[in-house]
Amino acid sequence: MIVTDSEQTKEAILELSPTLQSKVHRVTSFDSRLRLGNSQERKESKIFFYVGEDGFLSKKLLKNLLEILAKNSLFELVFAFYSASENHVLTLRSQLNQLIKEEIALASVQLTVTEQELGENKIQDDELAVEAPEYRYTVKNFFNENDIIKELEQTRLIVDLNDEPNLYTQIAGISAGIPQVNRTKTEFVDHLKNGYIISKEGELEKALKHYLTTLKPWNEALVYSVDKIQEYTGPRLIAKWEGWMKE
Repeated sequence: MIVTDSEQTKEAILELSPTLQSKVHRVTSFDSRLRLGNSQERKESKIFFYVGEDGFLSKKLLKNLLEILAKNSLFELVFAFYSASENHVLTLRSQLNQLIKEEIALASVQLTVTEQELGENKIQDDELAVEAPEYRYTVKNFFNENDIIKELEQTRLIVDLNDEPNLYTQIAGISAGIPQVNRTKTEFVDHLKNGYIISKEGELEKALKHYLTTLKPWNEALVYSVDKIQEYTGPRLIAKWEGWMKE
């Protein structure tokens, strides 16, 4: 018996040895635990965008994301790395800054600070604001589960467009009841149930708006995720192992 937590690994093994079809199994190495967030209490919609291990995002995709932010003033975007090298983080920040400089229209992704948010300090330093503008996007490098879970508490939507979505992110998303946008279908996300599977180029904005502009689809995804949590609890995963061992 061979057990893997990766669909790509399972397919690669079967390509080498098709006769092992009944002996190769895939199972998540993380169990689901109900820990719903409180993103619905915020008027802003935070998007958790998992970058991936190679740290590469095309200029076309980055520009598309910034344009979506520019058109939707209540959207916020977190570009997430997991224990990535500092070079990957700095490279992405540089790419984003360069896009902002080249595309004047994208200036609308800048964070607007209201008088109420300033509190007693109502006098803004305009020169400082020009030198170091704040945008509605951040680049973060997470090194442990607790920091990721804390970030997801106020996250409204998860986006992972890698060929194989990150397993931990998918299970954490289900546990928090957060809908997810993927390019590749997996057993964890069902299209228009607890997420959106993008089937063609240019569909990303449609997927984001589906869950962020009205509450009904988001609430339905939350309810569906709560039901799906039961499939990946510790006892259910142990039962799968026991079944395979008996075979």
